[in-house]
Amino acid sequence: MGERPHPVPGVCVLHPDIKSSSRRGIYAYALSLIAGLRQAGHRTALATDLASEDIARDALAIPRAVAHPQARKVSAVAALPAYLRLQWANQPPALSHPMDKHLPLEASNAYLSEVDEFINQPDFYEICRLAGNKPLLPAVSLDFMARLGCKVAFTATPMAVKGTAVSVIQTVHDLIILNETVHDLNRSKFKRRLQACIRHADVIVAVSEYTRTEILQRYPQAAQRVVVAYQPLPADPLTVQHSTDPVRQAAVLQRFGLEAGRFIFFVGAVEERKNVARLIRAYQQSRASHDCQLVIAGSLDEGYAKAEGIDHLLKPGAKGPIQYIGRISDVDKLCLLRQARLFAFPSITEGFGLPALEAQSMGCPVLTSNTSALREVVAASAGLVNDPTDVDEITAVLDTLVLDDDLNTRLAREGLVNAQRFHRDHFAERLRHIVRMVS
Repeated sequence: MGERPHPVPGVCVLHPDIKSSSRRGIYAYALSLIAGLRQAGHRTALATDLASEDIARDALAIPRAVAHPQARKVSAVAALPAYLRLQWANQPPALSHPMDKHLPLEASNAYLSEVDEFINQPDFYEICRLAGNKPLLPAVSLDFMARLGCKVAFTATPMAVKGTAVSVIQTVHDLIILNETVHDLNRSKFKRRLQACIRHADVIVAVSEYTRTEILQRYPQAAQRVVVAYQPLPADPLTVQHSTDPVRQAAVLQRFGLEAGRFIFFVGAVEERKNVARLIRAYQQSRASHDCQLVIAGSLDEGYAKAEGIDHLLKPGAKGPIQYIGRISDVDKLCLLRQARLFAFPSITEGFGLPALEAQSMGCPVLTSNTSALREVVAASAGLVNDPTDVDEITAVLDTLVLDDDLNTRLAREGLVNAQRFHRDHFAERLRHIVRMVS
């Protein structure tokens, strides 16, 4: 007799950033998670939280709301009744809705084609947020998902959830928020969500060995449950394909007033952890500044920029050797990476370092820090700064990578090879193995 095939359970992805407009790293990871699970052969659901009356009025309400999200924050007082109903009601009003495969999708929401169904529980993410924020509330039970055909729940970030009839796999990207010197978000709330994750998750996925080590330094009791799955390059082939169009690339350069190969590019949040102020100072004293502009894209922490005295350099639309272009589309980002002389990313600390890897996948040489997960992700395929707090060292590496044509070309080539280590096929195979651990 042949070997019985391993059962392939339905997996529901919990994507708490689903209503976010910024679509930063965790959002990109959630999309890769959906695509990877589908590629691994699982029937893949996405947890949503529309009101029941909205669905009753419009059969396409869920995919439309996901495709065009509107952030909505519910107070703790308003969310508490829904939390209590979900925790203790015999039949909470959760429903499964198939994804309409004929629904027209925009490029930014093409990932919905990888979703088989939606598991909708009204106010679900607000309920989870409430449980994560309030220290006395138990984690949210996900057992209602089992009645709808999903035996595994996979979170894109730590959440205060648990399961008995459902196996729970949670993702931890980093513990940066717990480091007071580089982050100012609410640490206590994150710590409560992380502790719930450590307590209740059947498997905890760290996106790098560095992050796994960080977790186990604080929670050594979880050693047998913490595994590594490297985050893949963003799973959106359509966007990558659009960025290869020479006409589109030329249009993007013209729109921002740039010349191919004559600019150094940074993309990411302009905040303390990303080390943008030191990058600017290093550029200003570099020889590379005579040949290349410094182009900065991403959301702006105005308080940080003002405190560092660089706010006057980061005025959208202002022309000069340093140009801040604000948030840009994914296609524009990839087009600029394909045309930049160098991608400069001397971040203080990263749980993974997707921007550097994404630049390499576009054939752009990378300058980054020889710290945290960055050294693990780029290895010897980038120009490394050993101390990202040393402006003079950043300047020296910047000049070397910009002015040495042979080195620049070699790092572009080696970066392309390195990026293949993080192909979506490898991620899908790793997910297949992790789900088998709980099924």
